[in-house]
Amino acid sequence: MKHLKNLVKSKYDELIDMLDITCKDDLEDIALKIKLKMFSRFDDYSNKENYYCKSISHGFATGILCSRTDIMSKKLENVNKILVTENGVFDDIQFLDKISGVIIMNGTPGCHAAIIARSKCVPAILIECEDEKNLIRKHLKNNGECSIDGTIGLFCMKYVNAYTVEQKFVDRLKWWVSSGESLLKSYNLKMVSLYANADNIEEAEMARNLGAEGVGSSRIEHVFADERYINIMKGLILANEQDDLDYFCGKVAEIIRKNTYGILKVTVPHPFTIRLSDVLQSEFLVDDTQSYYDDLRGCRWGIVSRKVYECQIKGILEAVNDILNESKENVDIRIIIPFVSNIYEINYWSSNIHDKFTFLLKEYGARVALHIGSMIETPSSAMISSEIAEFCDVFTFGTNDLTQYTCAISRANMNKEYAKKCSVDRIFQDIDEKSVGRLIDVSIDSGRKTNSDLIIGICGEHINYVKSLQFFIKRNIDYFSCIPCNVLYLRILLLLLYLREML
Repeated sequence: MKHLKNLVKSKYDELIDMLDITCKDDLEDIALKIKLKMFSRFDDYSNKENYYCKSISHGFATGILCSRTDIMSKKLENVNKILVTENGVFDDIQFLDKISGVIIMNGTPGCHAAIIARSKCVPAILIECEDEKNLIRKHLKNNGECSIDGTIGLFCMKYVNAYTVEQKFVDRLKWWVSSGESLLKSYNLKMVSLYANADNIEEAEMARNLGAEGVGSSRIEHVFADERYINIMKGLILANEQDDLDYFCGKVAEIIRKNTYGILKVTVPHPFTIRLSDVLQSEFLVDDTQSYYDDLRGCRWGIVSRKVYECQIKGILEAVNDILNESKENVDIRIIIPFVSNIYEINYWSSNIHDKFTFLLKEYGARVALHIGSMIETPSSAMISSEIAEFCDVFTFGTNDLTQYTCAISRANMNKEYAKKCSVDRIFQDIDEKSVGRLIDVSIDSGRKTNSDLIIGICGEHINYVKSLQFFIKRNIDYFSCIPCNVLYLRILLLLLYLREML
């Protein structure tokens, strides 16, 4: 053990030297210093024209300020654009490939716009000062120039130079974390696996190159946020005639098949986790004037409109079949049911998926491992987790939603004065151990009593923060799933936590 401790100390000191930190530094400070070394940002912090704001999604962006209307009008083609959103609600996922950054005016770090920006690795900042908001609004009218630093939280009303990370430094970090992980594994010390959220092949490739051990969340609804496909989902929702319904179901299945196949090809033989659509119908119909009284979310929509989920399952099934036909690799496929709150929901879809996969399991046998999972993101699902575990073998915690529904605090509309007075201003960063934490503990303990082989994963944003990471590590979680550009950062932070614990 003394030999191991010496090796751990040596490995820890290597990182200290690389990042210019000290052993005595607070873990939060260390995490920030790692980010400053790893992600693009303003080259010069001393510029008097810089305005400090709140960091939302790391990275550097420069471009002209624009509104949603500006982007829709296509009057600003072929220029870098920074989207300004006033309400913290981001219905414009389909615009993400058209913008270089996001400025949020009236939201919180946990609002929808912030979550979407982080999930897609788009640099973003939050502006809380009214004077600075007015400055942005003034320049927005004229589509003025702007630069944003999502890593530290800065903006400047002109183009500025960026600090960019040298590839050789990234390679050094990769070597350090890989050798450190190998060291701990050689002593049979268990570490939590780190997967990535990947909605397309590009994200899957980025994650793999940064060392992700699989895909922990592939969200089907994000596929249809692409402007090429969004009308297909609209057509499915609005279809009244059986012929129209069959046509759009076929199109949805085809798109999912193609996208899932691409991600699987990059991921196998590592685990691939895909979540069935978890949105309201209205999120695909933001520009439609028709009113929808039956606006159900997640698996509830799938139960009422069965075809919506069945065509998704069909697309996944066909993609898995394609991979097995052309490759000798095994496939570990995990299909997650979203927004479960009662036994009927998980039983209904678990049975349906197993039935659909019967022929595939018979034909390929041990080459395909099918796991059915449930999102645990409502207090109800947490409290009945022992029963849910009878119908599935994966629990995936959506900690953002679980926090919101447990504490009855909206991510988008949490009053800042209230949040500070009640000390809940970091509730979407640091797990509230007395409420959300207890529900997580109940879920894990009850679920594993029912199913000792239950796989436990965390795909919420809390894993990006030190205190929450420490909380989850103590719970013997099987895997974390993060955005692709955070994979290396979290590998470093996780290894650092393990090493410090052993010193």
